[in-house]
Amino acid sequence: MWVLQGKRQKILAELSSGKHSDESEVRLKAKPSRALLLRLLERTGVKQIHLSAGLYATVPPKVRSALGQAGVQLIVFPARAGRPDKYGADKTGEARSLLERGQTAKEVSKKTGLPLTAVYYYKLKMGKKKEDSISALPDST
Repeated sequence: MWVLQGKRQKILAELSSGKHSDESEVRLKAKPSRALLLRLLERTGVKQIHLSAGLYATVPPKVRSALGQAGVQLIVFPARAGRPDKYGADKTGEARSLLERGQTAKEVSKKTGLPLTAVYYYKLKMGKKKEDSISALPDST
């Protein structure tokens, strides 16, 4: 699959070069304009255009129907918006399971290697407060 990304001038220049005239699938990572889609259809044999949901929403309905009539399929794939996780899913999943088992944030931090603040963040997202481990201590009065 051919990936088109960057500034519109760069994309149009790449389309004009004719290097990818035999491509049948294209992944667009830039907002598609009518001119860009027209050149894409004129200079390539594209049958499928892959877009994120956000980019798909920018394509006017008339253009979508025209692409459908031309035999081009617009495929929307799920894309996660926002900043990617700093720590992998394996570490965060392990931390969450340890927290669910009742271990303290410090213990989880030492076992997983995650910073203590990150563990407290996951604990907060799970609906537990920072003071949960403190409230489990016996009353000293």
